[in-house]
Amino acid sequence: RHELVHALKRDFPHLTVVVNGGLGSPGSIDEQLRSVDGVMVGRLAYHEPWSMAHWDSRVLGARADPAASRLDVERAMVAYLDGLHHAGLPWSAASRHMLGLWNGTPGARRWRQVWSDHRRRDEPPRRRDACPRTGGRTGRDADPLRAPPRGRARP
Repeated sequence: RHELVHALKRDFPHLTVVVNGGLGSPGSIDEQLRSVDGVMVGRLAYHEPWSMAHWDSRVLGARADPAASRLDVERAMVAYLDGLHHAGLPWSAASRHMLGLWNGTPGARRWRQVWSDHRRRDEPPRRRDACPRTGGRTGRDADPLRAPPRGRARP
């Protein structure tokens, strides 16, 4: 009921009004920010975290964004998960928050499968990190984030 929230902001301009719910794209967020002071993003941030990669510069006016690529984000997250692992903490609870990082790219499903495989939760994140990008393949078939062609056995 965004219209009701917009009316509240018009009636009480001195209040900070933040809208929540139903924002599924950067464009819808931009539209809301023309009428309210802020937005809360839940599902979009969780399922499509890369969609927020340029928000610091686009929305906040920052000179640069925190990450240049999804791979940079993945590397930083793996380093963080490794730190949890070395501290004896359950890193898999944190890794679930990055499962949407590669959504919409070739091989994203395989990447999610590898990172959410509970049978491998005791191994260090760095060891698991090598597997999603290559699917266990080597040589010229080791194209990052691409699953092997269907019907073809893995080497």
